[in-house]
Amino acid sequence: MGQTKLDNGHILVVDDQPEICALVQEYLSSEGHYRVSTAQDGAGMRRVMAQSPVDLVILDLILPGEDGLTLARSIREETNVGIIILSGRGEPVERIIGLEMGADDYLPKPFLPRELLARVKSVLRRAPTRTKEKQAPARSKARFAGWTLDLSSRELCSPSGKEVELTTGEFDLLAAFINNPNQVRPATGCSISPATGKPGRKTGRSTSRSGGSGTSWRTARNDHR
Repeated sequence: MGQTKLDNGHILVVDDQPEICALVQEYLSSEGHYRVSTAQDGAGMRRVMAQSPVDLVILDLILPGEDGLTLARSIREETNVGIIILSGRGEPVERIIGLEMGADDYLPKPFLPRELLARVKSVLRRAPTRTKEKQAPARSKARFAGWTLDLSSRELCSPSGKEVELTTGEFDLLAAFINNPNQVRPATGCSISPATGKPGRKTGRSTSRSGGSGTSWRTARNDHR
C-alpha cells in the first residue's frame, strides 16, 4: 500500500497489479495534483478509507477475495464517494452491472492515462458532496429540559420517554432553535409551550387559574394554559 502527499483531492486506487497502481498513482499525482493511495484488495481499501477521507475510488473488478463489484456495492452503501471501475472486463453487461452497483463511471483496460484523468475530474466535478471543504455533520439528536428530539427520524420524546407527535411546522421550529443555538431569531408568532416543551402559537391572551395568571399557548391540536 502506497501514498503520495498532495492536496487536490484524495484518490484511492484498488488494483492487484502493482504496475497499474504505480502508473495511475504517478500520473494522477503529477498531472492532476491529487493525493493518491493504493491498495491491492478489499482489506487494504478499507484500511486506507478508515485512516483518511477519500474523494474517489478507482476500482478493479478482478481482485483477490472480494471482487470489485462487491466492493463497489459496499462503498456505495456506506459512503457517497466517487467510484470509477477500471477493468479488463469490457463487455457491455459488465459495465451495466458496475454502474448498477453504484459506480459513477467505467473505463476498460487498456486505457489512456489522460482519459482516466479526464474521467476523474468529471466525476469529482459533478458529485455535489465531494468538495474541498468538508461540512461538519449535522446533529442527529438534541436534548433539552429532559426532552429528546431526533432530527433524523423527526421524533420527540418527553422526559418520561413517551413519543410526542409533531406537525411539520412544530418540528421545523424546534430544529431551527437547536441548529442555531444562542441566536436571536425573528418573531414568527410561535414559541415553546411551558406546559409541554413543544412549539405553539402564542395567542397573546391572559388567563387565570386558581388566582394565578399566565399566557395562553395554542398548538395545532390543543390549547395548553
